[in-house]
Amino acid sequence: MGVGTFVQPDADTQEGTDYKNYLEACFAVLKRQAAAFAPHEQTVPNMTVRVDAGAIFSNDDNSLTEVAAQNTGTITAPTTNPRIDRIVIAQLNGVVSVITGTPAGSPVPPAIITGKLPVAQVLLQTSTTIITNDMIIDERQLNLAGITFPEPDVSAGFQSVQVFTAGGTWTKPSGITKIVVEVIGGGAGGRSGTYETTVGGGGGAGGYSLKVIDVSAIASESVTIGAGGAANNAGGTSSFGSHCSATGGLQPSAAGTISQRNGGGAGSGGDINLPGEWGGNGFVFDMSMGTASGGIGGNGGSTKYGAGGRGGCSDMTSSDYGCDGDGYGPGGGGGVGDTYGWGGAGKGGIVIVWEYK
Repeated sequence: MGVGTFVQPDADTQEGTDYKNYLEACFAVLKRQAAAFAPHEQTVPNMTVRVDAGAIFSNDDNSLTEVAAQNTGTITAPTTNPRIDRIVIAQLNGVVSVITGTPAGSPVPPAIITGKLPVAQVLLQTSTTIITNDMIIDERQLNLAGITFPEPDVSAGFQSVQVFTAGGTWTKPSGITKIVVEVIGGGAGGRSGTYETTVGGGGGAGGYSLKVIDVSAIASESVTIGAGGAANNAGGTSSFGSHCSATGGLQPSAAGTISQRNGGGAGSGGDINLPGEWGGNGFVFDMSMGTASGGIGGNGGSTKYGAGGRGGCSDMTSSDYGCDGDGYGPGGGGGVGDTYGWGGAGKGGIVIVWEYK
């Protein structure tokens, strides 16, 4: 039977062949909807249930799969009390199966398993030897018109993360299709004081780069981590293959009564590229009488994942060192004075790979 044009049959106004034709046209219109995955007894009843043909539509690839009529496996009658079993189809491919209930004096149907769609309930007695239509309750969702939708892939989305604080190789886990990579360069060391009345600026922070990468055709990538700079030295460059990179904080300028702040590194190649925070200036206080009354070193620049080191602080009768940065990619603090006024060390960079399906 093909398709038809729906015309409401009316035995009072339609006669003979017209009435018959209208009935057949209505059944042709309704057949695909009403008969989709319809449950019923076998032509010769036994302990299985017949499920008519239907169709599965997939939102994933916009495909329609026709599912042929099928039978359940053999259902076994309970031995102690009545039982309600549920007949279901798989949401992804329409394959029929049976969820066995629990026997009880007043049985209830078993829960529907995730990924299944209800077709029917079957009430079984201890005396049941064949399954007939009067034992079957239709549970189909007719609003879906015989076309069911696949269960959403709840496993999609964020899956895992790999963190690199030393150089190495990123290897793609199974099933991963996209990654978000964050790269931070190494922080520069703070500037050391060179004599009693000088102060050093803080080291600049490493640059930052973020990139979304389709890795469907990529199995692995090399990872480089920029080292943190020792006092008076720049930080190193971090990178993720050739996709994106971030240079280290810049080498500090010379110490003095006012120490110039030191620039941060730069991100490149990413969807987002940002400069690292500059290190702070160092200052000597009150030189009006030719003698400094005190001084502070500049603080190191900070990053998303690291705090810059504190600059030294002294009344200039003694020296004070700048603190090391803390975390990933920050600069070290600048020192004050000479003997112990060394700059703090910058910290190494980091590469973080967020993995998605």
